[in-house]
Amino acid sequence: MAGVPWSPDELAFIKQRVTDGVNPRYFRDELNTKFGHNRTQFAIENRLTSLGISFAGTGADPDSEDFDQIVSADQKTHDQHRRIQSLETRYQAALKNLNIQEKLIEWGDGALKSLPLVGQPKPVKPGKGVTTESGILLLSDTHIGEVIQAAEMRGLNAYNVDICNRRLKHLSNVCRDLMTDKLRGYHFDRLHIMLLGDIVSGYIHDELAETGEGNIMDWTVNGAYIIAQLVREFLQTVPAISLVGVVGNHGRVYKGPVRFKERYVNWDYVTYQYISMFLRDEAKAGRVTFNFPQSFWTVEKICGWNWLVLHGDNIKSWAGIPWYGIERAIKKLKELMAVQKEFVDYIALGHFHNQGTLDMMRGQVIINGSVMGGDEYSIGKMYSTSSARQWLGGIHPRTGITWTYNINLQDAEKRVKETYKTADLSDRAMGEL
Repeated sequence: MAGVPWSPDELAFIKQRVTDGVNPRYFRDELNTKFGHNRTQFAIENRLTSLGISFAGTGADPDSEDFDQIVSADQKTHDQHRRIQSLETRYQAALKNLNIQEKLIEWGDGALKSLPLVGQPKPVKPGKGVTTESGILLLSDTHIGEVIQAAEMRGLNAYNVDICNRRLKHLSNVCRDLMTDKLRGYHFDRLHIMLLGDIVSGYIHDELAETGEGNIMDWTVNGAYIIAQLVREFLQTVPAISLVGVVGNHGRVYKGPVRFKERYVNWDYVTYQYISMFLRDEAKAGRVTFNFPQSFWTVEKICGWNWLVLHGDNIKSWAGIPWYGIERAIKKLKELMAVQKEFVDYIALGHFHNQGTLDMMRGQVIINGSVMGGDEYSIGKMYSTSSARQWLGGIHPRTGITWTYNINLQDAEKRVKETYKTADLSDRAMGEL
């Protein structure tokens, strides 16, 4: 009982019972009955620990001269047992993860070779008196598979795979319209699509796994299939496309704290590989290139300007965009790159679901929005929400970024009738899609 000092008789009693080899859980009631207290097992174990006595029982006489040495040896034995148990647990976890990866590789090798091919549209020829630039589209935080119920958001937002499909279709429609009809003074020789992570909802949160639409295989295959069709549409507007993709945090295979090794063991990375298989003929023709690094960040050179590309989940956030944290992280990454004589001009981030920019001495930090928009977490935790938006811009070899658009996708699904095809694998193989 908290606040009641231990009497010499009580201490002598628990020492003797431990010497007899009895665990505290078995003599707790006897102790409380004998001395009229209400000591918990936790309190008894703490008292034994403070006395330097292993409560597992040593069989040694507390009054013997070598009692302390026996207790010390006993504690070392227990420490060794705990270390062995920890190593055994880690070994079993490693075997399980290796089995998952081997099965995934085996499944992909057998199924992806029969994926449907993408047609080859004719490239657009530039007109006279136009400026040649490259386009950049930031695409992130689609969270394919996550479901947001409108009723739980009081109508502020709703989301599922179909809504994601329609919002991505709207994104393609608007961007292609801007690049062909609205920006007539420009010719785009290439479009760089930066996939900034969190493409799939993932399994790191139990509630997302329980309320998600389908399963992780549906999300990765459908995500890749839809994005491949988006790329195919853009090839009707630009002659070539470069895809760069970094992984997010929602696609992690492991729950719990972020692991710093093998960050690419991630369902986003699997989705990117599926995209490359869907577009393999375009890649062979040189119309599509891929850069899907195993590092959590990469550098993409566009028109002579270096872009640092990362998801941003390892930058701590407090109820919004952590500008100070971003500045610190970018400064350290720039220092690491300088060691390899690479210098950053622009930085592209996802993760925060809010668009924003941060000026630097040279270039900008560009934070992309999300396709998903606000959810129950943002409302319940921070009493705020954000609209679904993605970033489109142009870059010139001489002047850098020349123009930008924040494409609003919120409620776009209500205006988009045509959708991309989805991969229903319930009654047929991927090769039959």
